Formats: sequence, structure tokens, C-alpha cells
Amino acid sequence: VAQAAVGASPRGSTPRSVTSSFGSNLKYRHVAGRENSKERTFFNLRPDTTSMDSPLMACSSIFWAVPWIGAGGPVYVSPVAESAYGKVEPTAPLVNGHRASVLALNFSPFDPRVLATASDDCTVALWYLPEDGVGGAGLGADDAALVLRGHTNGVRTVDWHPTADNVLATSSTDLSLRIWDAHAEREALCMRAFPDVLGNVSFGRTGALLATACKDRVVRVLDPRAGEVALESPAVGRNLR
Repeated sequence: VAQAAVGASPRGSTPRSVTSSFGSNLKYRHVAGRENSKERTFFNLRPDTTSMDSPLMACSSIFWAVPWIGAGGPVYVSPVAESAYGKVEPTAPLVNGHRASVLALNFSPFDPRVLATASDDCTVALWYLPEDGVGGAGLGADDAALVLRGHTNGVRTVDWHPTADNVLATSSTDLSLRIWDAHAEREALCMRAFPDVLGNVSFGRTGALLATACKDRVVRVLDPRAGEVALESPAVGRNLR
């Protein structure tokens, strides 16, 4: 959302390069990535990339997760550890508690074992992952710590509040944005200030404001406490995500 807002240029004008926008004294402009050796690589992955607007992967300090191809809404979760590198077997245990594809996922900033999965089945599930990872037959619907219900269409984004534990925001193709209090197991706020689907939702650093990127090409900054739009950008020249 921030990149879209900063990089936006008036319709018909030439987009500015990073160098022209911020100057030539960039510390990282000559940094290049280096691919890991085969021994330090995950392979044979089967990620489901068919309908996601949000980032494909989610990571915490001890796990990473990605939506998986398969019936329901499976998610593959792996420990962030040297011992986890290598081939992912077709029979690997999965987190699979939804009735449709997972469209977004995010780990809690307060507990690296808590994963939120948002699905096309209109629900958001919260999972408390075992410390040693998902094993055995995996985790099913009955293993979810909490299921949040209220959206009437597929849930496409999920973001945790950065300073308030157990608070998260979601958006859906029902054109609503909802804030949830997971500790109280309830919906705290529902906003319907959007003419089209949101492709991205992100809390600010303090959590006081919430930025959204909408398919109407407008970035809106929301004040959840007031329940209103605090700032709205001009429309940019392409869809925002």
C-alpha cells in the first residue's frame, strides 16, 4: 500500500524511477541476492497461487506457511530450521480446516505459533501451532483455536494489530472491512466505506490508523476508533494491491 501511494504519478505522466524519487545516494542499490545451495533449499512445493491478492507466504520467527493445492483450504507449514530443508513430500501433514481455498494468511506479531488463515468460505481461522511443527495427520477444522464468522463472501486479506494482542483486521469481497477481538471472540467493528474489493489492508506502526488499497485505484487511511476515513488519495493509474 505504501509503495503504491509513494510511487503513484498523475495519469498520463511518466512514472519516476526510485533514483529520481529519492536521489542517487542509496545504500542498497548495488546489493544483489544470492541463491542458496541445493542443500539449503525447499523443493517439490505445491503452492496454490490461483486467487491470492495478498502475499503468498507468511513467516514468523519459527514457522513459514503457504497455501497448498488440494481439497478444502490446505496450508503447508514448515519450521524455520536447518533440519527442515529438502524435499517436501506429497504426503506432508497440512493445516486444513476450511471448506474453500485460503486467500490470505498471517502470523501474530505477539506469538510466532499463532497463524490466521482467511478463506473463500467466508471465515477466518486462528491456529495455535505445536512448537515442533505440524506432524502426524496434520490439523483439521476441529483443531482450530477459533473461527471468526461474519463476512458474507470470501475473505481476501488479514492483518494483525501491531500493538494490541489478539486484534486483527480482515476484508472481503462483501466490500466490508472488519476488526475482530479474538480474545473476546467477537467482531469489534464493521466498515463499509469501499466501492470495490480491497486488495490490501495494513495497520500503521502504532495501530492507530489502517491503510487500504482498493480496486477503484484509491488508497484510503482509516481511523478505526472513529469508524471513518481519515485520508483518501487521488485515483492512481492502475489497480492497487
